[in-house]
Amino acid sequence: MSHLMAPSLVALLLIASIASSLAQSVEEGTSRVSIEAVDGALQWQIENRTFDVVSFWPAGAEAPRALLLEESVSTIRRSDMEGPADAMVRVVASEIQDDGILMPLWEFETPAEAGSARYLGAFGDAYVATLYGCCGALDANRYFGLETGAPLFVANGPVALLEIPNSGGLIRLAGVDTPWSASQDPIFSARPNAFGIVAYTSLRESLQRVLVVVEGDMAALDSMMALPIAEWVPVDGEPAAEFTHWALDGERDPAKLGDVSLRVTYTPEAWVEIPVVADRLDIISATTAPGLSLEILP
Repeated sequence: MSHLMAPSLVALLLIASIASSLAQSVEEGTSRVSIEAVDGALQWQIENRTFDVVSFWPAGAEAPRALLLEESVSTIRRSDMEGPADAMVRVVASEIQDDGILMPLWEFETPAEAGSARYLGAFGDAYVATLYGCCGALDANRYFGLETGAPLFVANGPVALLEIPNSGGLIRLAGVDTPWSASQDPIFSARPNAFGIVAYTSLRESLQRVLVVVEGDMAALDSMMALPIAEWVPVDGEPAAEFTHWALDGERDPAKLGDVSLRVTYTPEAWVEIPVVADRLDIISATTAPGLSLEILP
């Protein structure tokens, strides 16, 4: 009987050896929760660690890349507070090589209560970390590039997406952050007359930020604390939040990007429209509702 089992045993050992060699990367995560009484109230701290694998197609690449995302969300809440006392999202990204080996790419940490890779359709992908608004404030969605991990912008509502078809991935995004959001951008404390930050970016990096400023009494705009809507306005078409620029079909030079404007509408009485010229927002040629003006931020 031993002679009959020996080949089987050898085969099993060989299979185990092959399986071991193929399992190049194994990651593990631990989540935990702690609850205690602090200063007369209950306080609980939740730490969740999860993993996700996402595939995306970098601009100019011949094939998609697979990323392993290690996501850690830490939140502290109290029974006597609305909203979290503290919240943080940390993401570590590694590229999955053809042999299964992980190559570290980037990592970031940002104030947020939740996060995930977000599919933007034909317009690409980004990682979005959300800090939920408390007490009437708007949510702050922080966008990060999947390829670089770089912070792109903060938006309180839907982003505006622009694509140049057959360009090898020439894509632009725009979003708006407001003083009445959860982001608490320092510019809003430094500039009490600031009405919003308009961001213009690629999927790799932030390209430009424009400050919307109220000229005169800010109190006159108290009723306009609405969710701003960003849309692209082509020279010969209707406004659209998602716009494929067929007039520039096949154009790969970002400097040729134009013949379209970015319109941000708070209310029918509060809006700005900024032309895109040579891949930048041209505030000199912009038009605005009465009482609003624009400034380029560093």
